[in-house]
Amino acid sequence: MNLAQVEAFLILADELHFGRTAERLALSQPRVSRLMTALEREVGGALFERTSRRVRLTPLGVRLRAGLQPGFAQIRAALDDARAAAGQPAGVLRIGFTNTTGGDALTSLVRWTQSVPRAFFDLLVPPQTPSGRPTRRTCLTNGLHETFALVASGRVVHPTVTPMPLAQRNDIVLVPIADLPALPLGLIWCTTHENSRIRAIAEVAATH
Repeated sequence: MNLAQVEAFLILADELHFGRTAERLALSQPRVSRLMTALEREVGGALFERTSRRVRLTPLGVRLRAGLQPGFAQIRAALDDARAAAGQPAGVLRIGFTNTTGGDALTSLVRWTQSVPRAFFDLLVPPQTPSGRPTRRTCLTNGLHETFALVASGRVVHPTVTPMPLAQRNDIVLVPIADLPALPLGLIWCTTHENSRIRAIAEVAATH
């Protein structure tokens, strides 16, 4: 038994007319008949008495309708609620950030390893200067806290972004790099979880 059979059965039990049932379901009348035949075969007995002039439920059909109606109503209510939530931009949207945003909660989880895509690492720490001079990558750190501690001790220099909170320290000097290409940033999300809240924030991001 599937939802198409259940819906067709309940509507036919309400209409007691194959033509009107087909119209409500936007199906052909033969398709409705096939659904009911398959359902009756699965149940093991006739659910409707059919004559040339009328359709009516059998006792078995009455029993099945009583058992299916509450559950199907709950399914429809759950689907309607999910559709409403998917179409409502208001609500909670959890957003994750790359490690370039800094902060204790994020940097405590960051460690540069071979699992980090090389292309992503090259965007954050370019392998060469704009003039083509190679840059030396000398340290493997456990996060930005350790990285900036090395910068403060004079052991390394590290490219970052101006608003980085962890870089705003008295023992670190920020030297602007004016000729680096812009670092491309964008939103990514799982398409199977897309909803109106994600689309709304994507539209806002695209205009800023």
